[in-house]
Amino acid sequence: MDGGELVGQTSARDGWLQVSQAASAPPDGSDVGAVIRWYRMREGLTQQDAAVKLRTTQSRLSKLEKGSQALRDVAELRHIAITLGIPPERLGVLPDHSQDAIPRSALVSDKPGKVRDSQEQWRAIRRSEQCFTNFRQTTESLPTPCRTEQ
Repeated sequence: MDGGELVGQTSARDGWLQVSQAASAPPDGSDVGAVIRWYRMREGLTQQDAAVKLRTTQSRLSKLEKGSQALRDVAELRHIAITLGIPPERLGVLPDHSQDAIPRSALVSDKPGKVRDSQEQWRAIRRSEQCFTNFRQTTESLPTPCRTEQ
């Protein structure tokens, strides 16, 4: 839904159709679950789809969105922000500027589609290259008998 769409709701009291304006901006961040829900829905993801991307269960994601399960782990908040394209500040987390942080350029596109998919693939390749480099450096530091012959 975009900000210009109207959402119809039937009142239980009188059966009349009431029209309300759909949310055109994400919540202010005071409710982490509402922020996650807003961005998930903006991406057109079901809870199940988002749970798979986040490497969790649909049930846990539902609990996080409802606020019935607390989310205080900064690393997990950053993971959710990166995976769902949420600015970390919206989840109450400062961007990671530590020495070992993977640099992330500003998004060229924040809308679902080919451009964003391409950016995500590029980031995944960069992460795997970094992992390979780290692995190679680790194995090179091992004593010779521990190395496999090539």
